Amino acid sequence: MTNKFYICDCKKGIIMEILKQVKLKGVPDIVEVNEDGSIIKYKGKVVSTYSVHSTKGPHAYKACHIGKKNFYVHRIIAEAYVKNPKPVSNKFVMHLSVDISNNHYSNLKWGDGKDLHAKNKDIGLTGTPAHRNGSPISYEEALKVAKRLDSGEFAKDICLEYGVSEMSIARIRKRYCNKTSVSPRYENDIKTTVFKLSQKYSAPEIAKITGLKYHTIYRWLKKMETEKPAFIY
Repeated sequence: MTNKFYICDCKKGIIMEILKQVKLKGVPDIVEVNEDGSIIKYKGKVVSTYSVHSTKGPHAYKACHIGKKNFYVHRIIAEAYVKNPKPVSNKFVMHLSVDISNNHYSNLKWGDGKDLHAKNKDIGLTGTPAHRNGSPISYEEALKVAKRLDSGEFAKDICLEYGVSEMSIARIRKRYCNKTSVSPRYENDIKTTVFKLSQKYSAPEIAKITGLKYHTIYRWLKKMETEKPAFIY
């Protein structure tokens, strides 16, 4: 049984659980977290979490959005509570038990890609012997990821699910996808409509009218400023 540590505010007559402070990469301010991730605070406010269902088992990971980045809850806990013996090579946080929803620090450990693959194989989360040069994503899983990318899923969502960098997903896209382009292809009549709307509306307004992403419209309009695309003629 794991002990939890509390502090008592005698003047207010309340008992509060101790939160550890941790500095996360890409987040300017300190994040506070308790030992199982049930309480996460950023800038004094409680951070809400959401479930990310794993393709490898019945349980779901917990994740949250802090600043402008997404984080797995178990990684935040490991950063705060679990010592990393090899911080250069150990980039992955693994659950010791099959239940990946148990994010208590006593159920977490640091490891490299090979450790993660071996752990998944031991608990039956992967049935593929192929291992892609230390990557935690096996060959067969990479093919599944490629199909999801081809179907239009966003790379950043898949990164969060597998706990890998966007560069890892970019390599899968390059090697295994039928569609190697990240951006969807739009018909010329859609671009022509955007061009006509730009004569009267701003890019954010066009995004609301058309339902297209702002950055896509912004890129098209910037290109129109420097060169007149063929679809305008």
